[in-house]
Amino acid sequence: IDAARKSMRLHDQADRHQQLVRRKKAEIEASRGALRTINVAISEIETALSNVDLGKKLGCLPSEVVSREVGCPMDKLNWAIGKDGSNIKTIEESAGVEIYADKIRAKFTVRGRKVEVDEAVLQLEKFTKAVDGEVKASSDVIAYLLSQQSAVLNKIKGGNPDVIIDVLSKVSRIKLRGLPDKVNKAKDDIERVQIVAKSRLLNGKETSLVVGKTGDKIRLMTDKYRVVADLSKRDGDKTTLRVIGPSRNVDEAMVEVDRLLFENEEIEELIIVHPLLKSELLNKSGTNIKEFQRSVSNAIEAGHPEAGGVFLAFDRNGSKDGTRKLLLKCKRCVMGRVKSLVTKKLEEFESNVISINVPEEMIPAIIGKGGATINDLRKEGKGALVETDATNKGAIKVYSSDSTTRDAIQQKIEQIIAENQSATIPIEKNSIGFVLGDPGKDVRKACAEIGCTLNMNNDDTELVIKGTNEQIKQASEILKNFLAKNFVAELDIASDEQSLLFMGGSNSIMHQLEAKHHVKTSFRKTRNVLQFRGECDRVSAALHEAKC
Repeated sequence: IDAARKSMRLHDQADRHQQLVRRKKAEIEASRGALRTINVAISEIETALSNVDLGKKLGCLPSEVVSREVGCPMDKLNWAIGKDGSNIKTIEESAGVEIYADKIRAKFTVRGRKVEVDEAVLQLEKFTKAVDGEVKASSDVIAYLLSQQSAVLNKIKGGNPDVIIDVLSKVSRIKLRGLPDKVNKAKDDIERVQIVAKSRLLNGKETSLVVGKTGDKIRLMTDKYRVVADLSKRDGDKTTLRVIGPSRNVDEAMVEVDRLLFENEEIEELIIVHPLLKSELLNKSGTNIKEFQRSVSNAIEAGHPEAGGVFLAFDRNGSKDGTRKLLLKCKRCVMGRVKSLVTKKLEEFESNVISINVPEEMIPAIIGKGGATINDLRKEGKGALVETDATNKGAIKVYSSDSTTRDAIQQKIEQIIAENQSATIPIEKNSIGFVLGDPGKDVRKACAEIGCTLNMNNDDTELVIKGTNEQIKQASEILKNFLAKNFVAELDIASDEQSLLFMGGSNSIMHQLEAKHHVKTSFRKTRNVLQFRGECDRVSAALHEAKC
């Protein structure tokens, strides 16, 4: 009985305890409910206060503030946020909202007026709903898109502002990121780009012409035609130039390269110059032609600094007709100007040259023995160039910048000509010895005293007399008289008849002929001839009688 009572007592105590526990739990639950209500109220208050603050910040009523959540793939979350929250800040500023990024739940909370929130959500979805794309491109396309001269890439980016375009040169790929339809449009734009490449082999000099001293020429070309130029070394001094870009641009750039090489090609031309000009330019060990070359080069470089210098030299090959040719060597683009400058110099020179026509036989007298006379002429006045004309054997060319000197030399030449006139007298070969030998010494002395010189012509048929006209006239009279009194004729004598000529001593045939015809006879043993000398008719009579 006691045990039962005890058990009932314990049961009652446990029941009361259970009731107490239930009451406490109910109280706790009620407290929790009250706390939740309080928390909700606090949250509502905080939200209301936040809306008030946000309304003030955004310039709207608290009641206009709404909130939206936008989910984002975890792999695009950081990209959407941007470095140091740059993308979020940009959207907040542009849309006029407040954005909170929950990195744990990968969600964005956007708060603000509904219109601005919707706009911000659209901007966020460019990141959250973006897809990745890729375009495979040739190395030429990649090089062109990445070049500073390419406006194509900027145009594509400008036409697709909502797509991130990243050109990867090492793998020849173009990465795209954006909304699917936007990415597809950007792909189409990229794939429509038509890039071509053309190559040309350049030698060492051509490379420097195209590139320029500091690369300035090739930069100007690529900027002008919006192309990419790639230079790669080949064997020796060869270089390959590749021009990359749109077909039309590349064609225009290659035409420019061809034009540049053509105009800057070094060419040569020959100009016929006066022999005296050659002498003048080569005077003083070539100092004059070097100075002339320097003056022409300076004139060219003043207007075309990129054209370089000019080379002048006389053609070593010469010509069969004896003309002198000046070699001009320069770039094609300035050859016209160089020829103009040289021609002007030639015209200036020609204006100071006179040509004096003289009898061809006077040339030796003007030159003088060992060139003494012509050298004296060159020293006349202020000095001059005096030469015989190779193309006209009867002319003397005189160059001097001083007109007085030219006139003085002309007078000297005219004087030489006047003092070296010539005339000829026919002469039999048999009489030559008497004129130029011992019998004619008195005659030659008389001619010399007059001022004349005597010589035979080349075929020994005429006696040449040189001097002034008056001197020649006097000498001719003396010589004609001498020849008239000393006409010579010869008769061949057979060897078996030679003794007959001398038989009889003073009454010999020779003496009889001399006495009868008043001539002089002599026998030339070396030639076996009997020679008669005297007046022509007397010699003829004596010769006729001797033959009989």
